[in-house]
Amino acid sequence: MGQGPDGVVAHLEKSPDIRYKLGVQNLGATACSVAVRLHGPTGAQVVSTLTRSVAAGRYYQWDDVFSKAGAGSQALAYATVQVQTAGCRVWAYGSVVDNVTNDPTTIPLLVP
Repeated sequence: MGQGPDGVVAHLEKSPDIRYKLGVQNLGATACSVAVRLHGPTGAQVVSTLTRSVAAGRYYQWDDVFSKAGAGSQALAYATVQVQTAGCRVWAYGSVVDNVTNDPTTIPLLVP
């Protein structure tokens, strides 16, 4: 995805049994700034916006993104991902991890 409509990573959860990771991969040749917003079931943003500059060809992953953002537990949530640098393209994903087995499930980015 590039600049334009925000991408959405749906079906997120943070509980004692499940943690959530969110990652972005810079597909370009220059650094990209990316903004991530976590939203609750009503669509309201639940914490401040997380921003990160990702170097060319590199990726960044927020481990336990809800804790990193100070959002606490969320039974039902989603994230929006926004490319803030003109001309940049990124791929983003979510990973829901079972805290008992450490088994992950990948959640793809949806782009409208």
